Amino acid sequence: MQYRCYYIGASGQLLGADTIIQDSDSDARVAARKLFAQHAHAIGYELRQGTRSVDVQEISRRPRPQPGRPRAA
Repeated sequence: MQYRCYYIGASGQLLGADTIIQDSDSDARVAARKLFAQHAHAIGYELRQGTRSVDVQEISRRPRPQPGRPRAA
């Protein structure tokens, strides 16, 4: 099944989207969380399959990298 994961910025703007191909909603949720973790500027995401909302995740605050300090891998 095909899903779209939309990344949301702090002011509610759309930052981007990825297509996810998975066999089930639960597998698509896992994939969306992994992709979301790679989008440092996003504070949330919405996972959709067509017009159906599958998962919505929003965090109130995401830690920001400190200037001059390397980011953890």
